Amino acid sequence: MKLIFKNYCWVIILLLIAFFTSRAALSFISALTILLLFKKDFDKKIIKQFFIASTFIIAPVAVSGLWSSNINEWWQLFINKLLLITIGAGILSLQLSFKQIKIIIWVLTVLVLLASGWSIWQYIINKQLIEQSYLVAKVIPVWLDDDHIRFSWLIVLTIILMCWQLNIQSNSIEKIFGYTTLLLLFAFLHFMAARTGLLCLYVALIVFFFYFLWKRKTRKYAITFFIATTTIIILAFYTLPTLKNRMQYVVWDVKQFTNNNYLQGSADGGRWLSIKAGFNVGVMKLFAGVGFGDIRNETFKWYDVYYPNTLATERFLPHSEWMVYFAGSGLMGMIFFTIGLWLLYNYFFKKNIFSFAVAVVLLIPLITDDTLEGQYGITIFSFVIAVVYHLNKINKNVVFAASLA
Repeated sequence: MKLIFKNYCWVIILLLIAFFTSRAALSFISALTILLLFKKDFDKKIIKQFFIASTFIIAPVAVSGLWSSNINEWWQLFINKLLLITIGAGILSLQLSFKQIKIIIWVLTVLVLLASGWSIWQYIINKQLIEQSYLVAKVIPVWLDDDHIRFSWLIVLTIILMCWQLNIQSNSIEKIFGYTTLLLLFAFLHFMAARTGLLCLYVALIVFFFYFLWKRKTRKYAITFFIATTTIIILAFYTLPTLKNRMQYVVWDVKQFTNNNYLQGSADGGRWLSIKAGFNVGVMKLFAGVGFGDIRNETFKWYDVYYPNTLATERFLPHSEWMVYFAGSGLMGMIFFTIGLWLLYNYFFKKNIFSFAVAVVLLIPLITDDTLEGQYGITIFSFVIAVVYHLNKINKNVVFAASLA
């Protein structure tokens, strides 16, 4: 118990619990984490680097408030972005031991397992209804206000972080429990069949496969790794009705979309229309954008003109962070956003294969969704960046100690 409370490790645990249970509590604790900087016993260089990268990401949103007419909308998007600094900088400022990092990752994993178990229970009591819903772009109910995109994304990130900490230093019992847990999450991810999560998972697996293939010492394991994962995926497709129904819907939806036949309720069609809307709104004010506060209003106007039959529930912010920044802050904002992400990668993610895999998985939902515009997305993004920093730091120390032995 003393280990948990030492060096404010408990703040991160409270943050994780709030993330899964209460938006209000999450907002409160997220804001308080910035107070950890007042301890002053942190690595000033890394905090400075993080602030520089975060400023490039947040500045376009902040400045666009000067020409946003809907101040309330702008303020909400701006406040969400500030979580990048409050959560990220707060956790980065802590001096965490490997045991504390283990506790944090295990707490995250247990919470994800509990959330997954709740979803499985929903399936058990509503089996027929849920299986049918997979044929019309719906998925199994999940925690996080039914945000299956962010939840499936978090599952993949949790799998990689758990693998990483098990790889650094773990006894046989920890590995048995750890890898069993990962297998359960791997299976649930296919059962839930959320495309964002599966895409992130498969891309991560490809990254690891080519890494194993490239490294001479692990080359002999690459083929085994490929055969094992491919077999599991094929078995999942033929044994999980939710995954099978989901794939049938995806094939149908893509076919409608490629034939330029937009239908109400089309997931891929709606995603593409939102990106198209964001691009056209951005072109209206190419240099500075319409302002983050007015993206929603302007995209809705575009829908009214070109796709008036779409329902209000089918009109979204552009499903790509780059297109959100283009619409809200123009070319300059999009360039600033790209620089900020590149700086984060340069500072935190080029250390080893695990951090690189995390970087790739963090990037995918930014391309395919407006992930950083909501509370859950920005919290996951900020938390994972900070945990990656601590794991890289510990990993470096372990390697250095091994070289001295």
